Amino acid sequence: MLRFRVLEESTSSDCSGRNESNMSLLTFPNSGNSYYFRSRIPTDLIEHFGGLTEFRLSLKCAIKSRAIRTTKKLDQTVLGLYEKIREGMKSLDIEDIKEILKIEIRKQILHAHHVYEGTVRWNEEGVENSLESVRLQESNLKETLKTDSRTYQKEVDQKLEGILKSLDIEVDRDSINFKKLRNKFIDLYLLRYDWIKDLLGDSEKTDDDFRLNAQQKLKIVLFPELTNPSGMDKKDAFARRTHLQPVIENYAPEPLQPYQVQSNLSQQNTAGNGSLSKHLRTFIERKKLEGKSLKEIGSDGVILEEF
Repeated sequence: MLRFRVLEESTSSDCSGRNESNMSLLTFPNSGNSYYFRSRIPTDLIEHFGGLTEFRLSLKCAIKSRAIRTTKKLDQTVLGLYEKIREGMKSLDIEDIKEILKIEIRKQILHAHHVYEGTVRWNEEGVENSLESVRLQESNLKETLKTDSRTYQKEVDQKLEGILKSLDIEVDRDSINFKKLRNKFIDLYLLRYDWIKDLLGDSEKTDDDFRLNAQQKLKIVLFPELTNPSGMDKKDAFARRTHLQPVIENYAPEPLQPYQVQSNLSQQNTAGNGSLSKHLRTFIERKKLEGKSLKEIGSDGVILEEF
């Protein structure tokens, strides 16, 4: 077992009482007479360092007075690094709350389905046993919230801390948004019992129904795509659900120009035919006077008629 001696240790705290640094000057036997700097990582940053609670650094110095001066300088540097890490962690805002709640709703819906699929549904006794178990769990949770809400809130807070730290979001239990998120999680834990009972009761409700139910209960818009847009009537809504598009009547008048053109062409053709017949008779009479044979006159007449 590795042993060491703590030669000097200092601790500083901010106004909130949170440990900012826990610095020590260490010496190890058989370490070449070198001193070590040790810094305990503040509790709110342990998750950021992957669960590491402290780190040590060899000063490569055997003179105590010099090691102490170096340790104090290192301590200030490390404090600055801790603060920069905190500054880089964003505060919990409403958009973060929405995203976290959507994920938690999905998890609770899956939990409800797990209970449903784990129920022996082929006889009434199996279903009733599951329902009775769900009612008992629901009753116990409500009783806990009534008689020992602080303890349960602390349990939820621990879960939320893990979630927020994994997202590099600053944990502030006293903030309004943190308290809002905690209360909405508790509402979800109660609501999931209703979903389980709906599934066991063959209510034919879908996951989207549960999502809308959660949105209404939590009083926050999480699934706008599931909300019926304002101004859409029931007929259009049904058409969208069945992938049918409503027929839109075309009230534009029919175009008149093509029919007018055709009529004009017909009139012109009729008038032209009358004029051509008149000129054909005149042409034949003139050919007779010129002494043309009847065969030639007939041939020319056929050509003109075809034209």
